[in-house]
Amino acid sequence: MELCSTTFYKIALFTMIGISNVSISDAVLADHVECGDVITSALVLDEDLVCDISPALTVVGPDGRLDMSSNSVQCDGTAVGVVLEGRAALLRAGSVSDCDIGISAEGDGFHNVQSMTTSANSIAGIELVSNSTYLTGSTSKSNTGSGLIISGQRSNVFQNTFEENSLSGIQIDGDRSYVTENFCFQNAGSGIVLNDTDNSWIVENASENNGTPGAGTAGIIVNAFDQQYNLIILNVGILNVDYDAQDLNSDPCNSTILRTVLGGEIGRNQGRI
Repeated sequence: MELCSTTFYKIALFTMIGISNVSISDAVLADHVECGDVITSALVLDEDLVCDISPALTVVGPDGRLDMSSNSVQCDGTAVGVVLEGRAALLRAGSVSDCDIGISAEGDGFHNVQSMTTSANSIAGIELVSNSTYLTGSTSKSNTGSGLIISGQRSNVFQNTFEENSLSGIQIDGDRSYVTENFCFQNAGSGIVLNDTDNSWIVENASENNGTPGAGTAGIIVNAFDQQYNLIILNVGILNVDYDAQDLNSDPCNSTILRTVLGGEIGRNQGRI
């Protein structure tokens, strides 16, 4: 593996992400949302649920909108907690725990997940499978898997916290992902993993105190899958166990295949990335 310095790039970022702050003031209380329900209108969850059916709840857009009103969904041997299907479903203001995957955004995409908390999920707290999904203002912590897995394209991940997960904070497999202003803290794996993604922007995130000694982890790590045209700039890496930033490709600076732009240095505990 080769580590090297790169030229610092100052780039004016005019419009990063358009975030939809969706109101569901027109939602009504359900006659008790129950485990296994498929939600196709604007509803408010009025109690905690413990579910042994998978998925525990399904929200189908464009009309399906669920305000969890600070209530929780807990899985009991359940694979998936809440699934978003259709197009432009909304999920907000609750918690999902003890599933294989806490929240899974699927279907036709353009979903909106706001102010959610996931914990104790074995594969991932949140998975974005569909394209063009927004995840904002949420926390994914203490999952025994990853905090977030992005596999769909054009995902927008903005101002979230990923902390104390047993694997990575954020794993990016989907192309054209926009990951900005997130905080990754004390994950046992790397803070942010560019696993298999092209044309993604990783901008103004903070990655602190992530990793396991000797495991080759980093605040931000680029795995060796010939990834290209990613922009990694204006991030902050502090006190990560092995590296603040690491590129595992054989020629991280000059490869004609990998064209990742890095501001500052890529190496051991450099601080600004």
